[in-house]
Amino acid sequence: MSYLSEFLAGRKPLRVTRLTSGAGNFTKLPESTFAIVRLQGGGANGENSGPTYNDAAAGGAGGGAGGYLERRLVLQTTTYYAVGAAGYPGGHTVFGSLRAPGGLPGPANNNIAMLMDGYTAGGAGGLGGTKGFLAANGGVAGTNGGPGIAVGCTNSSVAGWGGAGAAGWNGPSNQGSGGGGGGGGDSVMGAGGNGGPGGTDGAPGTPGNSATGYGGGGGGAGGGGGAGNSAGVSGGWGTGGCIEIEEY
Repeated sequence: MSYLSEFLAGRKPLRVTRLTSGAGNFTKLPESTFAIVRLQGGGANGENSGPTYNDAAAGGAGGGAGGYLERRLVLQTTTYYAVGAAGYPGGHTVFGSLRAPGGLPGPANNNIAMLMDGYTAGGAGGLGGTKGFLAANGGVAGTNGGPGIAVGCTNSSVAGWGGAGAAGWNGPSNQGSGGGGGGGGDSVMGAGGNGGPGGTDGAPGTPGNSATGYGGGGGGAGGGGGAGNSAGVSGGWGTGGCIEIEEY
């Protein structure tokens, strides 16, 4: 139940529609007088890690989660919609004049988990760990963000930050361990993927995990260890957004 639905306790909607992909025109019920509309933007994919070429690689950054928007409004007879897909960055979700932005990718992600006038920004993806120069251990992966809390608001289902990947261990040149991948940001309607651990000496890192639900950010890939020529591995996939329409 959302913070808007709390004011309608005991009242059953005429119809609940969930749109999870594509674009088109939504036609309201003739008897509908108003609706609660929820928009979730698409999540960003996690970053890949680069090849090592005898030098340890940094972990990839986690993708940011898509933004979230919720409104109570009187529907037009038909309303154009488009559901944002996961990507690099994530796609915007649109319903008429309303828009929930897609998540931002990589270290440039500066989304802030906040709630203002019904809009919740997606949680930022965690940064990938820096490379190290010791073969013993790879960098620990960053985890996806936990649920955040919006100060002064009863709705606590806001986006969480992705955890940062840990740095690889330092030591002799060309024998380093890769940095861990950053975790993907949580969305209101989904969870970010965990980052992949970094590889030890000469071994590739682990791919990032994909997000779940709607609008979560993908986890970043772990960096490969040094003293080898391992190719980079893939970051996790973000998840696409969705639109929910409750008609009353």
